[in-house]
Amino acid sequence: MTDSQMGGAQTALVACLFDIDGTLADTGAAIREAIVQVLREEGIRPTWEEIRSGWTLAGLEARGIALGVVTSKRRTAALCTLRTLGLERHFPVVVCEEDAPVSKPDPAPRLLAAERQGVPPALSVMVGDGGVDVSAGKAAGMRTAGALWGTVAPELLRAAGPDWLPQTPSELLSIFPGRE
Repeated sequence: MTDSQMGGAQTALVACLFDIDGTLADTGAAIREAIVQVLREEGIRPTWEEIRSGWTLAGLEARGIALGVVTSKRRTAALCTLRTLGLERHFPVVVCEEDAPVSKPDPAPRLLAAERQGVPPALSVMVGDGGVDVSAGKAAGMRTAGALWGTVAPELLRAAGPDWLPQTPSELLSIFPGRE
């Protein structure tokens, strides 16, 4: 988890930005099927809704954390993904490829999202499942959380050196303590 196992002293963080693919949404049907298959082999038979219900977005909102999405997807695809997953209402700020047409790890999209949230980058956390998400967050002057629940290459995510390595979405709440 790092950062003193998510309990260390820190500046009060007030914003959290998310990557979509692999972090907010498992957009690969093969990955979803693999997760369900592994759970079934363990005797657990969840529905997709039950898997998705483990999300902590409402908990972050209850703590006053400004939520946003930064993605290299086109706006139409990004909003469709968020809407399909029932997540659109949580994200008043969505920065897409049309807003900042530069590739990760360029910090521009993250800086634009922070500006639209009215939050200094240093008070934001970029959450992503890839090393490039971590690099982009760092380049923008943000703290970073490597989403181990979404990555297909945890060793590369660890190597990028995120501030936190939560294994489950609920562990994100530990990054933003005491704001309820």
